[in-house]
Amino acid sequence: MQVELDPKLHIAILEPSSFDALELIGIIKNLGFQKVVHEKRSKTLFEDYAKEPPGILILVAHRDTTLAIDLLRDLKSSQNHLNFPIIPVLKPDQQEPFMAIAQKYGVQESIHYPVHPQTLMGALARALNRFDVSSEEKGLSDAKLAFKKRSLPEAISAFEAVRNNTKSIRTELGLGQAWLSTNEKEKSAEFLQGAATFDAENFQVRMAELEILVAQNVEIGIVLQKIEQMAAQLETAYRIPHLIRVFLRQKNFQAGLLVLDKFGEHWLELERQSTRFLWARLHYAVDHPNEALALLLKSVKDKEANADAYNLLGVISSQRQDLKLAKNYYLEALRLGPGDYRLIFNIALICEPEGNLEDAQKYFKACWFKI
Repeated sequence: MQVELDPKLHIAILEPSSFDALELIGIIKNLGFQKVVHEKRSKTLFEDYAKEPPGILILVAHRDTTLAIDLLRDLKSSQNHLNFPIIPVLKPDQQEPFMAIAQKYGVQESIHYPVHPQTLMGALARALNRFDVSSEEKGLSDAKLAFKKRSLPEAISAFEAVRNNTKSIRTELGLGQAWLSTNEKEKSAEFLQGAATFDAENFQVRMAELEILVAQNVEIGIVLQKIEQMAAQLETAYRIPHLIRVFLRQKNFQAGLLVLDKFGEHWLELERQSTRFLWARLHYAVDHPNEALALLLKSVKDKEANADAYNLLGVISSQRQDLKLAKNYYLEALRLGPGDYRLIFNIALICEPEGNLEDAQKYFKACWFKI
């Protein structure tokens, strides 16, 4: 059965490296498609795609196939709830090595650069024709959604149901991460070993393996060695906060600080805002409020502080009994993160000892409705 291509089909062109996409956009528009979005890799890319997934994604891979594979892995990882067809653009000599890896992530077909209109039209039709969400894809989608909601028994059950029919890197990695979240380290390691047999270099597999080491409180030297082995993958800025959160999730704060002592200054050059805030959180967690405060104030000075940073500044100021300053920080946090019940609750707590019972009641009421 052939798919009739809708002119309103949302087509996204994604490039992991510098590329002038005007010609490609022109070809697509000349074919009659009205919604063509040209995007570059960014820290919010996966969140944006989760909110508004494209009907089809054209991945411009021919300029840097290594970065393109890296991005493809992340698009299809169990961390990201993304499900849409992907067509990579490659030079003829790149097709065989690239597709040997890409097929593991459900990519069935590529097109050659330079792109010809009729070739593109045929590829779009075939990709959409194949992309009728199968029971396997639906099962994985349900499992990922349950995992994101922290409904772990439901997520494990859904991943296992899919695995009973088809074992893949996604089922093994999904089960490994779900079991790790329930603190079943041995079961988690078993499934992650299975995921590694599909692709040992997959970033999510390596991160999950590292998280098990951190959870097991292994010698910090082994953890540092593991991170050094991942150095090239960590050059991608948005992955650095992902790594630091491993130590926060496992409550292994001292190990996290030792890692940041070694790598932190370099990571700040790659991704400053989140890295600096998470570094501050680690310091605060081990009762180093002065160090946390210094990092947070640098973020404020550099105009990079987000709602979480201002909230932590409010917490530290409140503990130092500087309630006026704490309230100002909480209000700024609320301005940057409107509707966050944690921030509303913190402001209410400040208003009460100030004697401002009317505002305290107002904020407590607003917080109650948010919860």
